[in-house]
Amino acid sequence: MSSRFLFFLGINSSFRGFPVELNSGICFYKAIRFAFNESEHHGVVMMNVVELEGISKTFPGGVQANKKITLDIREGEVHGLLGENGAGKTTLMNLLYGLLSQDEGTIKIRGEEVNLKSPEDSIKRGVGMVHQHYKLIAPLTVTENVLLGLELPSKRMDRGTASSLILSSLLVLFVLWRILPFFDFLYILLAYCAFLVLLILVIPRYKGLGPRFSGALDKLGPVGRLLRSLGTALRGYRSIGFEDAAKRISEIAEENGLDIDPYAKVQDISVGIQQRVEIIKALYREAEILILDEPTSVLTPQEVDELFVTLEKFKETGKTIILITHKLREPMILCDRISVLRDGELVGTVNKEDTSREELAQMMAIIRRIHAELGLAIFLIEHRMKFVMELCEIIQTLVFGEVIAEGTPEEIQNNPEVIDAYLGKEDVT
Repeated sequence: MSSRFLFFLGINSSFRGFPVELNSGICFYKAIRFAFNESEHHGVVMMNVVELEGISKTFPGGVQANKKITLDIREGEVHGLLGENGAGKTTLMNLLYGLLSQDEGTIKIRGEEVNLKSPEDSIKRGVGMVHQHYKLIAPLTVTENVLLGLELPSKRMDRGTASSLILSSLLVLFVLWRILPFFDFLYILLAYCAFLVLLILVIPRYKGLGPRFSGALDKLGPVGRLLRSLGTALRGYRSIGFEDAAKRISEIAEENGLDIDPYAKVQDISVGIQQRVEIIKALYREAEILILDEPTSVLTPQEVDELFVTLEKFKETGKTIILITHKLREPMILCDRISVLRDGELVGTVNKEDTSREELAQMMAIIRRIHAELGLAIFLIEHRMKFVMELCEIIQTLVFGEVIAEGTPEEIQNNPEVIDAYLGKEDVT
């Protein structure tokens, strides 16, 4: 049953088994899903939150980092972007985050084609990025770093502008009151007040809906822009102080299992805690799509395990995570789907359940590339037979420190001593 049909069903009749108070909530949920063009299949909502189509990027000097890449990211999934250094992973995500502009291709966020001129454009659409090299100022506190860049003079509305906009809207309502019949005006006034309450109080407090709701307003044209401006104006009267921000940071940290002191200076905390600050910066800005660039490269094993737990919590809350990595272990533990890049091109996208480390290594072609381009002899120590057979030219098999066989993959595979060593000798008694 389509989202469109369910939406109108909720408007015109009650949902069997649900009280009237809950029906309105279900209808609103269906209306939101309808607005964002989600599809429902056997009870599972599937939606591409990011669509990259034919993306190409060439840097000065002729270095082509991305070559006609087409990739989709599904809502609520952990998507691995795997490839060796220089494969074009970070460049592709810098395009999505607005740090760079593509030479060719289109970027869509929740079905809307966007022209991202800066990270601010991406942040408005719910995209956050934690870079491999953190963008923190050491002498400042955690809270100061999180707030840095949020209150730009060009974007901040002063009290005078807010008052003018509010008075203008009240004047419009007054004119409507004078020219419209009473009941028509009453309906407009009630709808106007209800929408403002929803815009100012309800939507910002509902996790994950802010950027989507902003996108829906943008689609309404001038009316949507007016409502957005009114919301900004009314919220301009509420100033958020340093203590309020620190409290909110503590709440975000607690909700996501990120142990952090909002008053600590960045120069006094570990690298692992600094990464948490970067994550909180994105969450504070209501990021629903979180890009992590090589997040484990500077972490201790314990910090890596803690990060994995945090990412699992993000997944449970419905956030979409894009994990950039060159390591095989991480995507096989965390990701739902994995896309492999090589030399700026997309090799393919696979489901985690349908692949293995060996297959991913082959897609990356790291070992063969080193051998072919550098002409180096590679000595590979490995116990997995399939992996060795597919990569190596000459194989030595050891048992308890003794070489029992040496030869080509075919010779080793058919060697009786190797078979006995792996499978055990047949019991003839």
